[in-house]
Amino acid sequence: MLPVWLLAVLSQSAVSQTTEDDFQQLQRLLANGTAIQHQPGLIALAAALQKQPQLSTQQQAWLQLVHLQQLLQQGSVAALSQSDEVLRQFPLTELPTAELQQHFVLARMQWLLLGLQLGLKPDLVAFVLIDATDQLAELRQPLSVAVAELLDACRFALASQLWQSGDGELAARLLKGIRLESPFWAAGQMLDFWYFDDQFNDGQMNNWLAHVEVAARPRSTPLGFTELESLRLAVALAQQAGFSNISRHLTLTALTDIHRHQQLLVEWQASVSYAGMFGVWQQLQQLPLATASRPVSAALFGCEGVMNCQPLLLDYVWDFLNQPDSRSAWQNLFAAQQLRLQLLQLRPVDGQLGDSDGVEAAQLRGDLAWLQDLSEQQLADSALDMKAALQRSLKEENQRLDRYADTLGGLLLANRQN
Repeated sequence: MLPVWLLAVLSQSAVSQTTEDDFQQLQRLLANGTAIQHQPGLIALAAALQKQPQLSTQQQAWLQLVHLQQLLQQGSVAALSQSDEVLRQFPLTELPTAELQQHFVLARMQWLLLGLQLGLKPDLVAFVLIDATDQLAELRQPLSVAVAELLDACRFALASQLWQSGDGELAARLLKGIRLESPFWAAGQMLDFWYFDDQFNDGQMNNWLAHVEVAARPRSTPLGFTELESLRLAVALAQQAGFSNISRHLTLTALTDIHRHQQLLVEWQASVSYAGMFGVWQQLQQLPLATASRPVSAALFGCEGVMNCQPLLLDYVWDFLNQPDSRSAWQNLFAAQQLRLQLLQLRPVDGQLGDSDGVEAAQLRGDLAWLQDLSEQQLADSALDMKAALQRSLKEENQRLDRYADTLGGLLLANRQN
């Protein structure tokens, strides 16, 4: 019988692993594109995890994101105030991971949108935005392009409202923050020019704002939660500011991107050879690091001989492989492959054993055969787990793309009706 202390350690380890798995599930649910009021399972999971003792700062932050989403989707002034308090409890510079930082930036942008919808004064919203961007400037890792463009969209929308209320200095301060490579840079420069040119009246300026366009570019990187939520918020901000042309153009570009990306994933799923891909991995000395850049080899992703092996598709599969459950399955499969190779290398030794070696030789042959059968079964099970993990990631991504396509389609329809 195992000692009591060892049983306690094993029990604690099992509980810790279960909690970690639950937090990974919570993160997936938060990023699946479904409004939180339609996810009773997520709310129940967060409530159960909240009762766990000794939660880390990272785990507390994930639970507070669930609470934030519940508050923000209430859409009331009281909820706006409460959510601001939660956001201030977790400064961006103190969040331990880039993923959490992105989530909290998006929550703050959602707060800004709700503030404008509830009639909060543009100058107050602008100062909150400036505070957030000051924190972002201190982060070690740069924001994703999608979040950076969302910030630019927010700057432009707020600057136009500040211009209309006569606060040109604060508007100019926001416009200076728009990046040169941003789709909103040219429109921002034009807004600044119109404001300080006395020959144009308010009516002309308002007419220009109603018809201004931006050159939104197709996305050449995977459309994960951060990218899709940034697009949704940018469209909603444009609609809130009355930029019907911008809103329509952003939406149409996003919907085109979603369809193109889904088509790529469908083609890969229809043509990929999992056995061939797993065979390539068997030849590796070690697995690529999850933090490394995507490997160049298309064969590593089951793309050799497949017509459509665009870098965008490889980026998607690389992301799938490095999700926690997929990465664990990949490591298990690779370990099973290496064990099988090592046992196969023992076969020559088995062949050198003759009948004269007696009982010990027979025992060794039996042990080798048993180990080889066991390794084959382990390899087969690991391959099934790996395939299931990849297919699950692919399914979740397609479902998320579908949900955001529906949401953006609804925003486009509302824009046309207005």
